[in-house]
Amino acid sequence: EQLVDGPQALGALAALLDRLPALTVLCTSRTVLRLRGEQLLSLAPLSLPDPAAGDDLPALRCSDAVRLFRDRAREVLPDFEVTADNAAAVAQLCRLLDGLPLALELAAARIRLLAPEQMVGRMTRRLQLLSGGARDLPERQRSMRAALDWSAQLLDPAEARLFAQLSVFAGGWTVEAAEAVCDTGDEELLDVLARLVDKSLVVAPGSGRLSMLQTIRDYAAESLGAGLEAGPVRDRHAAYYAALAEELGPRTRTSPDATTRSRLDGEAANFAAALEHAQATGDGVLLARLVLGLLDHWFFSGRLGQADRWVQAAQGCRLPRQVEARLLLSVGSCAFVQGDLARATPAFAGALQAARDLGDDLLLARSLAANSGAARFGGRPEQALEQLDEALAVARTGGLDALLIQLENERGEILDALGHGEQARPLFEAYRAHALAEGDRCNLAWADANLALQATESGQEQLARRLTGTAVRAADDGGAAPVQADVRTVAGLVELCLGDPEPALALLLEALDLTRSAGQLLTAADIVSLIGAALLDLGDHAAAARLLAAGRAWRTARGLAVVTRAARQLIDRAEAEIATRLLPTELTVETELGCAVPYGQVRGLGLPERPAVDLHTADREPAG
Repeated sequence: EQLVDGPQALGALAALLDRLPALTVLCTSRTVLRLRGEQLLSLAPLSLPDPAAGDDLPALRCSDAVRLFRDRAREVLPDFEVTADNAAAVAQLCRLLDGLPLALELAAARIRLLAPEQMVGRMTRRLQLLSGGARDLPERQRSMRAALDWSAQLLDPAEARLFAQLSVFAGGWTVEAAEAVCDTGDEELLDVLARLVDKSLVVAPGSGRLSMLQTIRDYAAESLGAGLEAGPVRDRHAAYYAALAEELGPRTRTSPDATTRSRLDGEAANFAAALEHAQATGDGVLLARLVLGLLDHWFFSGRLGQADRWVQAAQGCRLPRQVEARLLLSVGSCAFVQGDLARATPAFAGALQAARDLGDDLLLARSLAANSGAARFGGRPEQALEQLDEALAVARTGGLDALLIQLENERGEILDALGHGEQARPLFEAYRAHALAEGDRCNLAWADANLALQATESGQEQLARRLTGTAVRAADDGGAAPVQADVRTVAGLVELCLGDPEPALALLLEALDLTRSAGQLLTAADIVSLIGAALLDLGDHAAAARLLAAGRAWRTARGLAVVTRAARQLIDRAEAEIATRLLPTELTVETELGCAVPYGQVRGLGLPERPAVDLHTADREPAG
């Protein structure tokens, strides 16, 4: 790399290769030579411990990075060993150092002063930690900073500038992102970027996504921070990812697909950096753009805690009234899906009032629908229907066709809960037809689940099971944990209504796991009660009493009602029957145990193991 820009050296090498066809030159360098016939073999960092290995010591010790760290640590501390006590820290340290041999050797040299877990805690200052190499080594090998200085001094001005700017990206970037964020002056960015790849400062595995090893990124970030352009580069980075969030985020609700979710997940670190920058600079509008753009993705991928945190952070900024109203609606939504009606209801009411004041049809329709949902789960279905009808009227007037079909389905659910199934069915069928036309697997899952409940009530057992089977598969294809949970809850309810408690129990236990993993506990009380009903039918009366009591206590604590008519009837029947199955003292003990479990917590419920049954309900024969 010291000679690559010298025409004499490369010219002499090229001449030799031309004159001696059988000559092979093995050249070790950080820089690609770019001569004809050159074949590049990139040496990757050392193999890292597999995160799936956990604390499996033999598996951890097989990692090349762990073995090098242990061997070099023994040179200064002969009795050092990777043990059960320090294995997790050693593995994390190796990952944080990207398996770079020099970095591992320099870290290991500190083992007399710092335990591995202490080194992990100092990774925010890794360049200061990674120094103190052997005196008989060249200067560039005595510290990571010196090694990187050796490479950096070979960069031309455009390369050095882009190298510093690229440090703003977290978790990698695309060429398009680099072109939007970075500035290479008169030089073509793609050419400068290619030179950084050739000089081993940027990793380009051929996937279309580039990155820097974290230690190199830290060094580049110091260069960016030392210049005057750090602020503008970070501003452009945050603005780019706000636009990307606004483009991709809403698709996770309207037409979720694996590609969109993968792109959003792949940029999670960049979104986090953009959010932190917007918050740190007090740019409330930019922060709100990011939050509102990502909200559906967070909701449907089970990141509710993240959504709650950033919605509240954005709410604390000075914002235009319309943005404030959208955030208020989001605050209510975060609380609502957690079953917190006390927090959700005033937020929804505030968003509704703001929407009326602003005359924003979309915001008004969504706010009315949200208030309808709060009324419905609060046990006021007539009020819920009235508010939803107004939302439908606004959506029709405003030409909000995509929202209209969703609201019609919700209207069908309320009508069905009120005993008007014949009016609800065409709404569910229209929703299903729309989902099929749009290729929307999540909406198809909801439609089939609603139709399955109707088929159950009309005695169409085979149709009900076929519909729950297609609903579960569609939900799994859609990939959204809350939808998977809701559909499995309905499938379990159908199995209970059809007199088959064992598959019902398996489906409901899985639904509870999914609900809790997504942090969306709105229906957790109903699921727990239905698990109790399944256990009652299976003959485990004590557990049934405990779970029925827990579900009832949770609903009482949060002011929640059972919104599905079939579930309400089944739970009422189970609660009446359990009183005849246990002695009064046993019933009292189990009821007290169930009531003592905090809302949404499963520890203390004494949940059974999930039965090993076939959950492909569409393929099973009818019971009996």
